[in-house]
Formats: sequence, C-alpha cells, structure tokens
Amino acid sequence: MDRIFVVLFYIFNLMVMALAKCTVNNYEEGFGNRVKCSNESLEQALDQGNNVISAILIFQSDIRQLPKDTFSRYAKTLVALNLQNCNIKDIDDDAFRGLTYLQKLTLSSNNISQVKDRWFQELMSLQQLDFSYNQITTIQSLAFERLSNLRRLDLSENRLGCLESNVLQPLRALDKLRFEGNPLTFQCRAKLTLWLKDHGVNYKIDPRGPEFWLDNVLWLCAVDDSIPLGDKNEQMVECVILNLFNQLRTVWTLPVSPSIPQQCSQSRKDLTKCLVTNGHKSLTNSATNGAFIKNLLLQLRESKSSA
Repeated sequence: MDRIFVVLFYIFNLMVMALAKCTVNNYEEGFGNRVKCSNESLEQALDQGNNVISAILIFQSDIRQLPKDTFSRYAKTLVALNLQNCNIKDIDDDAFRGLTYLQKLTLSSNNISQVKDRWFQELMSLQQLDFSYNQITTIQSLAFERLSNLRRLDLSENRLGCLESNVLQPLRALDKLRFEGNPLTFQCRAKLTLWLKDHGVNYKIDPRGPEFWLDNVLWLCAVDDSIPLGDKNEQMVECVILNLFNQLRTVWTLPVSPSIPQQCSQSRKDLTKCLVTNGHKSLTNSATNGAFIKNLLLQLRESKSSA
C-alpha cells in the first residue's frame, strides 16, 4: 500500500512539473526579454533569463503575497508587469519599490481587497493600471498621488461602494476609467460621473449600454436643491424614479400610435385608474404623472414607517 502512495505522489509531482512552464523571448514592444510563466512559483519565475528583463507575465499561479522589493533586481529595465489570476491577497508597501520605469501594471483576477497609499510611490512612469476582477472595497486617499502620467485605470468588477473624485484628482493624464461591476451608490455615481464628464475622462464601454440612461438622470438629481447634501442615497433613489417617470411623461400621455401597442396603452390606463380608485387619497390630486408617482412613493414610505 505504501508503495502505491509513493508511486501516486511521484506521478502527481510529474504532472505539476509538466503544467509549470516558463518561456523567455524578445519583448516585442521594446528592448530586453519577456518572461512568461504559468503555474509557477514567484521565485522560479523571477529566476528566468538574465537581468535585462523588460516584461514579466505570470498567470494562473499560487503567489498570494508580494514581499518587499520583489522586483528590485529588474528595476532599471522592467516596463511591463502582469500578475494575473495568481491568488494575490497581500502586497507589501514596498513591493514595487524602485520600478521607476514601469509603464504597465496588471493585477487583475486576484484577491486584493484594499489599494494602499504606499504601493505606487515610485511608479512615476506608470501609464496603465489594471485592478479588474478583485475584491477591492477601499482605495486609500493618496493611493494614486504620484501617478500623474497614468492614462488608463481599470477598477471594474470589484466591491467599491463609492469611488471619490478626490482619489482620482492626482491623475492629471487620465483619459480612460473602467468601474462597471461595482455596487456604487446612486449618490456616489452621480458625483463621480459628473467629475469624469467635466474632466473629459471616457468611462463608458458602450454609450448605448444599460447604464447610459442612468447617468443622465443622476445628473439631474445631483443638481436638485431639494436633495440634501451628504450620502442621502435613499433620496437619490427616489429622485431617479421620479425623473424617469417625468421623462416618460410625454410617452405616458400620448395617444395610441404605431409605436405604442394598444394593449400597453390600455394597461397603463388600467394601472392609473386602479391606483387612484383604491390608493391613497392624495393620489387623486396629482396633476402630472410625476406628482402622481411622488405621492405614491410618499404613501409607500408612510406604510413602511408605520409597519
């Protein structure tokens, strides 16, 4: 029995060795070599080739932690670093120290939960930074302070409840930002997208996408004096709903046309009649559809508070 386990263990190690692979070739976008590894330890990957390494790409490996001065031996030549799907969770404050020539940094598909102030202090040449598909909930206020040359930032598919514009303020060269897939509050998204619009930053993948309409309504709510200052997301949600109905008011009141099926027109009339007949008495005093929905929301709030 013991002999069988030894044989199986030996076969398993052979399979792991076969899956682990590193290649070294010329870096197409500049001088030096490119190291590309998969299913390899960080130490083995960094021991490949000579010291003239311009790009390091490590995929599908179990790295988990980046210690202090991880890449310092290549500080004078490294311009591209890609650590994708490597289970990275912990990064030392000085892990990227000395990488003053680095232009591209990709840390996508890892387990990073926080972006810290110290990480990028010496990355003044950085132009592209990719944190997509992580678990990020917090970005410290000075994290991007030294990245004045950064042009593209990808924070999509994380867990950010808010992305404050003051965090992005130092990014004077920023022209593309991706943040879709984050649970941003309406209040936060309104402030953020207005700031991006004012600074000419492209943040939409598809201007006809499902969130395109949302920003236009959020901007209306952001300048609404009746919405209290601060993170009053509940009021923002109500404002969005009201403005949506107000924008649809003309469609709501139009006579039946080829673009509005007969059954849809009748259904909306039936709904309105039902709510006015059986709902809150203030609903009957609504002169517009926007006021009608506002009163309906007030009724729902009263019901919720009395429950």
